[in-house]
Amino acid sequence: MPFNKEFLTYFFNYPFSKKKKIRKLIFLSNYIRFKRKWKKCYKIPSYIANGRILEVGCSYGGFLILLKNLGWMVKGLELNKEAVKFAKNRLKLDVENGSIEDFQSDVQFDIIYLKMVLEHVESPKKVLTKCF
Repeated sequence: MPFNKEFLTYFFNYPFSKKKKIRKLIFLSNYIRFKRKWKKCYKIPSYIANGRILEVGCSYGGFLILLKNLGWMVKGLELNKEAVKFAKNRLKLDVENGSIEDFQSDVQFDIIYLKMVLEHVESPKKVLTKCF
């Protein structure tokens, strides 16, 4: 069941993210889990040279930093303001605070990555239509 924006904004900005040790552990845990589980993604750049990817719900940027290091041009959207701050300041990623519903861009992306996002939006059909 989708949640309203007010709930999602509160949920994704819950105070635990302000504790540096916890935030660092979450980031490292996600990074390690990604490397183990998604090794196949390392082959993506051979299919699309200099590709552009938009990750919706990018959290602290673990997936984006891996792709950036592989030569991708990356962009992220995230509701958690602390995660956005971390991704921008620490990882030097192009990440903005916001939702896919409100996102505007003149740039076209080769891939729009929406892992565990559609179940949280009001209208999945509108989001998917917007992506195309």
